[in-house]
Amino acid sequence: MPQHKMITINGIRYRPEDVPEGYTPPARRTPRTLSTQQPTPPGPFDPSAAGVDAVLAYLETADHTEATRVLDAEADDKARSTILGKREEILAAKEGAGDGDSGGTAG
Repeated sequence: MPQHKMITINGIRYRPEDVPEGYTPPARRTPRTLSTQQPTPPGPFDPSAAGVDAVLAYLETADHTEATRVLDAEADDKARSTILGKREEILAAKEGAGDGDSGGTAG
C-alpha cells in the first residue's frame, strides 16, 4: 500500500489527489520570520501595575529623576501611604548619592 501524505483542511484530512480544486495551503511561518521580529521595548516603570514592595525596590535602584517621576505617578494614581510616606527619605538619599563632593569642606 503506498504512503500518502495527508493534508488537513478545516479539520478534514484529504489525500493529495482528493484535495478540492483551487485549494492553496496557507503560508508557513519559518523560524527566520519569527527570529526577525523585534520585541517591543518595555515602557517606563508603572507603579500602579506593581505592588508596594516592588515599587520600593525599584525606587532603591532608580536615579533622582526617575524616582521623582515614579513618586509623582504614584501620588497621581493610587497614592499609597506606605510609598508616599517615604518620599522625602527616598529623594534625600538620591540627592546625597548624586553629589560626589557634597558634605565636605574645602581646605
